[in-house]
Amino acid sequence: MAAQIDVNFINPFVLSTIDVLLITTQLRPERTGLGIKQKDECCFGDISGIIGFAGDITGSLAISFPGQVAMKIIECMIGEKPESLNDQMVRDGVGEICNMIVGHAKGSITNSLGLHYSLSLPSVICGENHHVSHSSKMFIIVIKFMIPDLGPFTVEVCFKQSNEPLKQ
Repeated sequence: MAAQIDVNFINPFVLSTIDVLLITTQLRPERTGLGIKQKDECCFGDISGIIGFAGDITGSLAISFPGQVAMKIIECMIGEKPESLNDQMVRDGVGEICNMIVGHAKGSITNSLGLHYSLSLPSVICGENHHVSHSSKMFIIVIKFMIPDLGPFTVEVCFKQSNEPLKQ
């Protein structure tokens, strides 16, 4: 059975990602692809922020960057160049970007679909070939982005409506 991707839920996360990065960094990401993540697939990149949400829709979002892309984004955000990927300002910045994307999407989803959800605190994971754990009972949608002259990153979204059955 092929997964169906409902644009009413995905588009707010795509638009929110573009808006948040444009507003906070003056960088304009472009969506380059969309697909379903396989269970054993590693995250793209070297650092990921992940945040959960629950309410009328339940799920999680992760944003993953290669190290150099993350460091340049944080430099654009705060005006200071991080020394390394393990710099606390990079970790905090990636977590805050994740938080802002889900929060911004929340407004769109509430306004257009009348659905509400609450956010957890974001977490950040660093390291090559790391894994982000989403619910194993929901599809994980991977949205690929490219920032011209900087590099790629991905956003993973995993969700279901409260009244929707889990996938088998």
